Amino acid sequence: MKNKLLSTSLAVAVITLISNSPNVLALESTPNDSENNFYFIEVLEQNLDYASIVENLDIESLESYSQNKQNENPAISEDELNNLLKEEIIKRGIESNIINANGKLMYPDLGISTYSYGDLPIVKTKLGTNEKKVFNESLSKGVAVLAAGKSAMSYYKNYYSGGEDDNADAFRHSLWMAFSSASVAGADYSRRFGIAHENDFPSSALARSMDLYNNNIGISYGPKIKAFAGNADLYHSMALKMINTAVKNGEMRRFYGTDIGRKTSLVKTNSTGAKK
Repeated sequence: MKNKLLSTSLAVAVITLISNSPNVLALESTPNDSENNFYFIEVLEQNLDYASIVENLDIESLESYSQNKQNENPAISEDELNNLLKEEIIKRGIESNIINANGKLMYPDLGISTYSYGDLPIVKTKLGTNEKKVFNESLSKGVAVLAAGKSAMSYYKNYYSGGEDDNADAFRHSLWMAFSSASVAGADYSRRFGIAHENDFPSSALARSMDLYNNNIGISYGPKIKAFAGNADLYHSMALKMINTAVKNGEMRRFYGTDIGRKTSLVKTNSTGAKK
């Protein structure tokens, strides 16, 4: 059990995970130090299910927080960044009433803008058991993967029509993994998260093969995209250009399209359905 020192306007809370129920927390108010405005939150961090809190928070805001901490201290370690995110997630969870006065994770509708997420992991009610397990291994990497997924979902409909088992699907998965692997998440963690997603939301064997193939192609573009990380606008525009070109050049795989109907094996992608 660790003591965490937080500066916040929240009432002080001592949060202890109830071991036989991963979604229930025991919450107890304690006096605050008004002079320093510091509060202690004592947490069984090794067991707390941060993923179940995060899926109710604005992932873009959390990713921005993580990026700011990395920019402030380029030498920050993964453990240091994870600890900062743990504190921030707990604080936001209490502020947003995700953790209520009775200590339960309430999963409220926070009014966060929602998107059409398709089959990618989201930050609102759709993280699976395996995804949560991988997420909780490293909060900094998990936040980066989810933010990358949200970015991919926000872009793909502007680039392709369709969306399932086709060129649009290939573009979406590859872009997700390209953004993710170019981030602090890296290639290995991104790949494992992608596999966890397929395990949590199984489809046909052919669809799984397609998604994992396209994930790996996206990951292969991570180092090329990372080279533009210092310029946010160029970073996104180059990623979109590279992945779009790769889809049109047949680097990804699909088994459906208006030009081919529905196949029983994977075929190369092309420009069918492309809007740009």
